[in-house]
Amino acid sequence: MEVLTGAAERNAAREVHALRANPGGDTAQLVRADGAKCFRAAIEQYVASARRLHFWRLPDGTVELSRVVVHDDFKP
Repeated sequence: MEVLTGAAERNAAREVHALRANPGGDTAQLVRADGAKCFRAAIEQYVASARRLHFWRLPDGTVELSRVVVHDDFKP
């Protein structure tokens, strides 16, 4: 719900940030052909295999949920 309402970006615990092709900080953000940009948000913290939510933000601001993954999964 926080991602859909925009509250996640104001909540430091969610750690919302761009999803990149690999863990390197200088890698470009994943962007689809339709211009949607991929992000990830923390669902859990400080546990083994902490879960993350991957989602797309479309150019018109619409949010499209992608999937819930473990921390080390970088596939959109």
